[in-house]
Amino acid sequence: MTRAWIDGEDLLVQHPAGAELKQVGARWNKGMNAWRMAATEMNCLAVDELSLPGIRVPRPARPSGALADERLYAYQRSAAYRLAHSKHGMILIAPPGLGKTAVAIAAADEGVPGDQVVVVAPASLLRTWERQIERWAVVPGAVYRMEGKVDVEAATAARWIVVSWEKAVREKDLWGRGWPLFILDESVLTKSRRSARYKALKKMRNGIDRVWELSASPTTITSADLWAQLNLVWPRAFPSFWRFAERYTVTEDNVWSGYKSVVAEKSGRDAVGDNSDLIIVVTEDEGPDLPEYLFEPALDAALAGRQLTAYRTMEAAFIADLGDGTQRVAKNEIGRLMDLARIASYWDGQSAKHDALLDVLPGYDPPYLVWTYWKEGARALSERLRASGLDVWQVDGDTRTKERDAALDSFSVGKLEALVLSIGVGKFGHSFQPTRTIAYVDKTWNADDYFQSLHRVRRIGLGHRPVVLPVRAPGTVDELMDDNIEGKLGVTAKVTRSDLARLLRGLGR
Repeated sequence: MTRAWIDGEDLLVQHPAGAELKQVGARWNKGMNAWRMAATEMNCLAVDELSLPGIRVPRPARPSGALADERLYAYQRSAAYRLAHSKHGMILIAPPGLGKTAVAIAAADEGVPGDQVVVVAPASLLRTWERQIERWAVVPGAVYRMEGKVDVEAATAARWIVVSWEKAVREKDLWGRGWPLFILDESVLTKSRRSARYKALKKMRNGIDRVWELSASPTTITSADLWAQLNLVWPRAFPSFWRFAERYTVTEDNVWSGYKSVVAEKSGRDAVGDNSDLIIVVTEDEGPDLPEYLFEPALDAALAGRQLTAYRTMEAAFIADLGDGTQRVAKNEIGRLMDLARIASYWDGQSAKHDALLDVLPGYDPPYLVWTYWKEGARALSERLRASGLDVWQVDGDTRTKERDAALDSFSVGKLEALVLSIGVGKFGHSFQPTRTIAYVDKTWNADDYFQSLHRVRRIGLGHRPVVLPVRAPGTVDELMDDNIEGKLGVTAKVTRSDLARLLRGLGR
């Protein structure tokens, strides 16, 4: 059977001419058994010009309502239409910077106009959601940011309620209220089926009509990470975790605990493609053309002095000298690995990484975005950057909300020369387009931390090529971290349809 038709904002083509349709940007949609692309006038003309036998290409109707917003790109309108008209809910996967927030707001205006919407997002993004709703919402309605003591009257009167993941779990009044729509921003934070977040959201789900989930990278290790998110989208369709896990991953019995465990991705299986009726994937190719990063080779910083001594001692004996007559003892292998990473970054006033970065940084253009993990090292680095004459702020998990928001806002509009930022605080949602140079002083074991942080700069509107400068201590646990991230990025690239080579270049490989 060969035909072409328009389904909402999508142009669908059933035809065996895969190579030709790929050339004009179509992607195979297994759930619809057809090639899919945004139903724009340009795309319809492109398919028409292929002159495929038996195909008569329709012309798209002009979008109306919230989807008529001329600021939206075609791929955003297409995704918003599918969200708005989904029966059970959906997951939207798109690289950071391609406007998932705008899509969700337009979809809410189209699909539940006037109804109350609850947005669950990382705490650092609540202000961002407020601003984005004010910018994109067509249907009028107040925004209530649920922080501290809940003002029930204000919350009831608001159309939009924005709340952090932590407060959503604690706030029992959100459970069983019959909400028309829940939007879970950065749905990877649902974590596993055993997490407190998932269990709380599961209780809430009984009173929610639809759940939309937004994510740049919804997996951290394997495709099994998708199950909890899909279960919240459509509980009846995904009742069993292990049935899902055994289909898409390799599992084995753990001889120590007696329980099964997921050990690897299963070759030839595609959890996203098989569930394309519930998962929308937007690739970077569908978004506007943006300048590429300039990836520098990793800057090697060899440990020396007290820092090297402490590292070698901890490496050999699970013990390190603190330098003040006391010692730090790692209680287990995981603790030792964390301590080794900490020592390799900064120890007892010494940091080979800081020295190496400060030596080369004047050769690169500001503003500088410096990603860190260890608080004491980040604060010491900030002081040294400040002493060099730079206007710099440092933000970590201990930074107060007002100070954090002021620092991130100032940097995002180019008012700071440097920002030393914790990966855990800054990896989600923020836009740092003014950045000219991105430096990685520390990484973590989590590939999603790296994937998310790498995309904070390359976003819609970027007009220059930022430089990425990884810093590492050779012969230390830094290399093990990079190996770990490299292994997990394959799954991230598979699920998000990202360019794996680009991600690996960012590691300095």
